[in-house]
Amino acid sequence: MRLTVILIAPLFLLSLISCTNSAAYEQKSHMLDSLGGAVSNLAAALQKHDSTELRKYIDQFGYYSSFIEASQFDTIGKQDADQLQDFYRSGNALKKFLENRAALLARVALLNSQYRRLAEDIRNHSISIEEADSYVLQEKKEAAYVVEAGNQQQQLFYRSLEQYRLSVRDVQQIIKRYNNGQLPTIVNDSIPQL
Repeated sequence: MRLTVILIAPLFLLSLISCTNSAAYEQKSHMLDSLGGAVSNLAAALQKHDSTELRKYIDQFGYYSSFIEASQFDTIGKQDADQLQDFYRSGNALKKFLENRAALLARVALLNSQYRRLAEDIRNHSISIEEADSYVLQEKKEAAYVVEAGNQQQQLFYRSLEQYRLSVRDVQQIIKRYNNGQLPTIVNDSIPQL
């Protein structure tokens, strides 16, 4: 009887430890799922911005900027200069948002890939609990950083878009004053490219 207790007790303790480790591994796996959900929500929010409308504004900004730079207005008043400055600031911010959004979306894709690989290692118990804790903590910090950067970019986008919409009307009036009441016409190159 005593021998049976001596043999069964360690097996019971091992199974108890194994259950505790399995629960810890499962907890880490669930945490990675949550992180993946958070960064995927950010990606969805960044992608929902109308790329067609944004591209239209950026193209318009490019056309008007080129015209203004080519025209080299002789003298302009302070109010016109302030309006042009707002136009350039907001237009450049929209261009920067487009670049930053692409970088953030690439980073989210990389993070999700890392989460899948790490989750697989955790499910397979390929790494120790201590390593899993360390890796999950690093991924948690990175996810927080990316989500914060994404939220800041979205705020910048909305402010810049509103400022651009206001400033482009003023800039159109400035252009018309200096261009005989006309906005610049975009002329497509009709010469075929070789």
